Amino acid sequence: MINNKLIREEMKKREEIMTTFNKNYLLEAGAGAGKTTIIVQRIINHIISTDIHPANIVAITFTKAAATELAERIQLRALEYLREVKDIRIRERLESIDEIFTGTIHSFCDLMLREMPFEANITPDYEIIEDSEEFHNKIWYDFIRNKEGKYKDKIDLLAKFA
Repeated sequence: MINNKLIREEMKKREEIMTTFNKNYLLEAGAGAGKTTIIVQRIINHIISTDIHPANIVAITFTKAAATELAERIQLRALEYLREVKDIRIRERLESIDEIFTGTIHSFCDLMLREMPFEANITPDYEIIEDSEEFHNKIWYDFIRNKEGKYKDKIDLLAKFA
């Protein structure tokens, strides 16, 4: 039996998330539950309802694929609104939708570090080392070569569990 009260409460909560901008929300749900749709509409509503410029919006995801999908869906939704909106200020913001940063936490941190390397106490030409088996093996072998005598008993103990 469908519980209409629960459905109404869920719809009310979704509407709140999409229209309340002075509060943070954590969306946690299974695949296909509508999280991306809610996030896209929240971003569009924020641009339409306030004076926020898209360049001041950050949308962070865990994967590159999710970031690409989110960016595409934001673009498509903005185009739908552009067909209807007459207010020039809103139109200008919607036309600048590609200025939203949409990416992974790693790409966002990289962007911040590249923009402010001195504040982060790193050189401007820093390099990101990609995580790989080869990288881990190099670290492990360097560790063994340089610390073998000091940690030999611990290494031997670990080898029993490998």
